[in-house]
Amino acid sequence: MGKRFILFKGADNYGQDKYYVGVEVRIAGHSMKYPFSKGCNEYVQLVEEIESLQRELEEVKEESRAMFSYKDEIGELNFPPGTPPDQIWHKLCAIDEEEGFVAGFNSLTEVQRKEVAEYVLTRCNVFSGKASVFSARYNNKSTFLE
Repeated sequence: MGKRFILFKGADNYGQDKYYVGVEVRIAGHSMKYPFSKGCNEYVQLVEEIESLQRELEEVKEESRAMFSYKDEIGELNFPPGTPPDQIWHKLCAIDEEEGFVAGFNSLTEVQRKEVAEYVLTRCNVFSGKASVFSARYNNKSTFLE
């Protein structure tokens, strides 16, 4: 894969040159540049913008660790249709990290999410353990944990 980020120059509303970090998208012979940073007219400002982008990417990297951690802990969550919700719930409860637990639940099919939700909300103590996390984060409309 080629270079993803570019440095490019544009003009602000007053016609002054500003420098941006961004990407260039090419579609059907047309090219558009999209900035990820604020426009800068000094090197120091541009470095601060780049460092801010790096911090955000580090945060995304940490979020992704939790999303993938459940796969390392318990393997892929691939339940065939008709798997009883209590079996799915017990497998989910084996996931240590809360964000991994959330990602694992959200990776289920909509039918499985609804069945597990009904199981948890009607048969589990929603005041302790993973059930309390579930009850606090479950969105009944979307059927996802948020």
